[in-house]
Amino acid sequence: MSINIDQTDESVPVIIEKEEDATNKSDVQGKWKNELDVIFACISATASLCNVWRFPILFYRNGGGAFLIVYLIAMVSFGIPVMYQELALGQYLGSGGMTLIGNFCPLLKGVGIASMILVFFLNIYHCVAIAWTFKYLIATLTALPGFPWDTCDNWWNTADCFEDRDNLTQPETKMRYWMNITTPAEEYWEHRVIQISDGMEYGLGRFQVELVVFLLLSWVVVYCFIFKGLHSSGKLIWVTAVFPLAIMAVLLVKALTLEGAYTGILYMILPDWSKLGKATTWIDAYTLIVFNFKIGLGCLPVLGSYNKFKHNTMREVFITCLVSTLTSLLMALLISSLLGYLAHRLNLDFMDVVSSGPQLTFNTFPELVSSIPGAPLWAFLFFLMLLIIGVSSQFCAVEGLVTGIVDNWPNKLHNHRKNITIGICVLLFILGLPMCTNGGMYLFILMDSYACSGMPLLFVCLLQTFVIGWVCGADQSIKGILLENRLNDYIAKIRGGRPNLYWIICWKFLIPIKILLLFIFQVAFYAPAIYGLYNYPAWAQGLGFLMSYSSMIWVPVYAVYYLLIIIICPKQPGTFLQKLKRGLVSNTEVNLDTQEKHELHENNLLGI
Repeated sequence: MSINIDQTDESVPVIIEKEEDATNKSDVQGKWKNELDVIFACISATASLCNVWRFPILFYRNGGGAFLIVYLIAMVSFGIPVMYQELALGQYLGSGGMTLIGNFCPLLKGVGIASMILVFFLNIYHCVAIAWTFKYLIATLTALPGFPWDTCDNWWNTADCFEDRDNLTQPETKMRYWMNITTPAEEYWEHRVIQISDGMEYGLGRFQVELVVFLLLSWVVVYCFIFKGLHSSGKLIWVTAVFPLAIMAVLLVKALTLEGAYTGILYMILPDWSKLGKATTWIDAYTLIVFNFKIGLGCLPVLGSYNKFKHNTMREVFITCLVSTLTSLLMALLISSLLGYLAHRLNLDFMDVVSSGPQLTFNTFPELVSSIPGAPLWAFLFFLMLLIIGVSSQFCAVEGLVTGIVDNWPNKLHNHRKNITIGICVLLFILGLPMCTNGGMYLFILMDSYACSGMPLLFVCLLQTFVIGWVCGADQSIKGILLENRLNDYIAKIRGGRPNLYWIICWKFLIPIKILLLFIFQVAFYAPAIYGLYNYPAWAQGLGFLMSYSSMIWVPVYAVYYLLIIIICPKQPGTFLQKLKRGLVSNTEVNLDTQEKHELHENNLLGI
């Protein structure tokens, strides 16, 4: 029997394939070779270097153990349902994030384009952090038996460098910013690694050749993982998911033996119950989950699309959320114990040694590890762990971008997937080069604050969950609109049972309402980006907003395009209202059974 797709949208391919051939090829390449592959891939996707410095700081800021309670509530009522939603839809439709929403509401296909812009920005600056990690990892090996940040006798040190920080009095240490006192680790980070300028007002400056080399190396490593597709990486995905946890556990055991470590852990886990009544605590928990689980970035649908059509993805969701939370907690415990040791050594309060952003990873840790017995080994393990976390998260994000683009034009691009992957990696490398300059750190923080988090990410998530929860109603009755959803039918086909009332309530009410509140809060309580004590000039903040709008603008732009080109086009049959209705309702099952579509997507991945 022949399969024909007859669509007017150019992004939907016209493919003719014999059904028996598609069925015979459905279990070869283009799918996960092992059911555990998708679990480890999801675990890798939900970890990133940014999470390393985000999660502990939010713990300290929001009441320690009280924040953990809020985070777990948010994960159960928000993180798990929305992750299940994205994985299941990717599995059912066999498509990436760019075409996901367009399958349900053609008029809002711009949401998928916006998600690709977001993950595009994420890939640019996240790989720069991997380059920093490479730099520190190599430094721990080439400077044995010590570290290059041990002394103030290097060419990059200034007159303000104070090597024996232990001899500073407590008031002097607390006032060191105003006394212009810096440590060797701080100066190594700012004057040797990133060689930071005095501000964006002075331009980007010159390139740091070492960082350029490490950035290139980072992209070569990422490409080696995904040039055949992430589903072909096999057991490498297992290693990148499990090995960081093993290193983290070893480091934590060592950290717990340090004097003062338990003070830091107690500061983290003892709850401040007053924080439960503050809106910022709940906002931080839900926002952290959106970023951690890469919701709205198109990565999860791609991982789901590599599942076999009849596969219960519920297991992957629960395991991924559990392991992701465990990883974040282990990292928070490790950082807390190390900071507790540093505070004890310097005779300071715990919060006096806490920093945020990349400084926590590339400034505070190198400083404190220097005084630990066997320091080179622990430093090497720490930066090796960070490197694996960064690379595994990066190749999942790049896979989401590549597959999203290929799935949008499969009849034109699927035979050229390797070349497209090379082209995207080269382009992302080139665009990351400005962050390897003297002013690159300022640009990095700007992208981290504006480009693919906060307002634009929540905007995409809001529209995505609204379309899935409400546009795909099962029928037009009040009961059907409130309690049913076509997603229920899709899930029933792939796992053999319909979701219960809890999932329906989450998908139709809880998730859209919560994201709407998060978006309103983000807009109403906007805080400009900062780096340490540096405040960005107004024009730089404006550049950040342009990054935000560059993704969101595609939603109205594509809607106008659809109205002008698709609906008004005389070749389209029906009245204006009939054409408009076709742009607002799901078209996923017009002429083709979805399991057959799924097999065709699989063949597209194979280049068949």
